[in-house]
Amino acid sequence: ERSRGLGDVYKRQADCLVPLLERNIVNEPGQLAWHLEQAQRMEEAALYYKKAAALAESRFAIHETYKISRHAIDMLVALPPTEKRQQQRMDLMTSLGRGVIALKGYAHPEAGEIARLGIDLAGSIRHPLYESLSLTGLCVHHLYRAEFKDCENAARLLIDNSSRYEMPFFSI
Repeated sequence: ERSRGLGDVYKRQADCLVPLLERNIVNEPGQLAWHLEQAQRMEEAALYYKKAAALAESRFAIHETYKISRHAIDMLVALPPTEKRQQQRMDLMTSLGRGVIALKGYAHPEAGEIARLGIDLAGSIRHPLYESLSLTGLCVHHLYRAEFKDCENAARLLIDNSSRYEMPFFSI
């Protein structure tokens, strides 16, 4: 049989791995994600990268969580935005944020950058909980950097956000 090309090989391997992973016969979502990415099935790859990041985080492999989440986000950013992709990015941003905080701390500039991106992304998909979580992260980031005016501004946005979405648990 003639070779159909490397993309077809990855596609066949991914097709074989999906049912094994779904039936818990194997538990290597990162391996499946990589094969799906090589087969150019990016949305499916992002789903399994998210599972791989969660698995790494559950094993306290924070650096791995960080790397996997960052890679999957970069992969999705390269694709045209859709609501589903934006939701996947937001889910991965949450993992990435936890990884950055654990590895580098709340005061690290990357923590603030991720919080700001999370605010913008959550606003674009109209997801009040993610928006509030990102605003909280930004507030804490500024607090740890002793940027009290910026912290106050983020806190005000958080309160405004709770009023706008009628989330009384964020009200004062």
